[in-house]
Amino acid sequence: GDGRKGGGGRLQILPDQGGEFEGCILTSGFWPSQPEEHLGLPTVITDTFREFQAFYEQQFGKRRLKWVHSLATVTIQAKLNGGNYEFCMNGLQAAVVLALNDYPSGISIQDLISKTLMEPQVIKRVLLSLVIRSKILVKKPSREYKLTDVIMPNSRFHSSSRRLRVPGTNAKDSTTTRRKASILTVAEDRKGALESAIVRILKIRKTILHKDLVQEVSKMVLNRNHFRPDPKQIKQRIESLMSREYVERDPNNSEVYNYCA
Repeated sequence: GDGRKGGGGRLQILPDQGGEFEGCILTSGFWPSQPEEHLGLPTVITDTFREFQAFYEQQFGKRRLKWVHSLATVTIQAKLNGGNYEFCMNGLQAAVVLALNDYPSGISIQDLISKTLMEPQVIKRVLLSLVIRSKILVKKPSREYKLTDVIMPNSRFHSSSRRLRVPGTNAKDSTTTRRKASILTVAEDRKGALESAIVRILKIRKTILHKDLVQEVSKMVLNRNHFRPDPKQIKQRIESLMSREYVERDPNNSEVYNYCA
């Protein structure tokens, strides 16, 4: 970051003191696909991304990484209005804050779009959280919303807390909606994975005890789909398959299942 001293409302990102980076890999096998997000970020960050990507490709060959910055958690140490703070925010918010580090007297929203590479509707939601909800930044003029408006650090910002979490955008925004849809999609995908495992095992075994089927299904989906199912979920999927006549209980032993060919 920029270590020069500034006055007034300058949002001064403290000099790099050995920042940490931790990648969280969401594999498409058990997590819904997320749209890739391209951001304009400082060189020190993009260099770290490239190093991680090179390491990942060396380990896993042809697998491709897509960066989803809105799901990232970023902690930024900053000096604002004479106070030292740690702001915890998502990757999109961090991109705006880091961009402002080079423009202490302010930057137009249009120029912010060009610098961060965000879509206009996305940056509008991000600025809502930074200007209205957390009050780290200010917009001039304050009324209405135009791309020519100027964003700058809030020279009157003050908080008794040193560590602050920047609120996300409105709960009804597209990111939150997408996350809710993702949770539902994950649930449906896992149902399919469990049923596929049950049928696959029964095709081979033909007849199997309930406890053995639960154990084998758990092992299979953990290896193939990378999640550990609850036994109740497996039981629900068995019952669903029974209702569709893929599986039946043994007439002589209720703890035994038979495969319906």
